[in-house]
This record gives sequence, structure tokens and C-alpha cells, in this order.
Amino acid sequence: MSYKKIILQSVFYMIFAIMLTGCVEIENTILSESVSPNNKYAAVIFSRDAGATTTTSYNLSIIKNGKELASGVGNAFHSDSTFSVEWVGDKKLVVEIHNESKRIIIQNEKVKEIMIEYIYAD
Repeated sequence: MSYKKIILQSVFYMIFAIMLTGCVEIENTILSESVSPNNKYAAVIFSRDAGATTTTSYNLSIIKNGKELASGVGNAFHSDSTFSVEWVGDKKLVVEIHNESKRIIIQNEKVKEIMIEYIYAD
């Protein structure tokens, strides 16, 4: 086999492998939805699972009430920890994180006009 043919086959197999790894379907599963007191926003808690080789992550997105959850990670919070939320006003949300030792990837203190306070469960 010629050197050129070996290189072309190697490149083909690398591109094919990259395409396969990019085809993993990531599934968002809504766990709960809590609407703000003024019915303007919803705090959506959801999990993301990308298959057997990854851990499930837990996410929080603040969206306009009645709008569909976008694909991707949460716009407010993204972690390996479970958590719960409680509205304490039209523009304030409290997030109670249940497992402090887990990894936190995104922890925004404000999304849109919503202020977010984070506390750790005892």
C-alpha cells in the first residue's frame, strides 16, 4: 500500500471517529418548574444526560413563563449537585444546593432581571 493511500485512510478514519463522537444525543429532562409570583418567569430545573460515559448534570434555567426550554445547559446554574428553588419575590429566587462537595460549573447571580441567591443545605 502506498504511503499516500495510508495517509488518506488515516485521515478518513479520524474524521469518521470525530463525527461519531459528535453524534451523542444529549437529553434534557425537566424535573420541576416553578413560576414567579407575578407569573412573568419560570425557574426550570432539569437534568442532562449524555449517555453511559458521562454523569448526569443538574441545571436551572430562568425563562419567560410559557416559553419552551432551550437546548443546552442551564442559563443560571449547572452542577453535579441536586438542588431546589423557591421564589421569594417577583425578581428573587433562592437556590438551595443539596450536596456542597459536588462540582459546580455555572452559578450566575443574575439572569435577566432575576437575582439569584445560593445557599447550602445543612
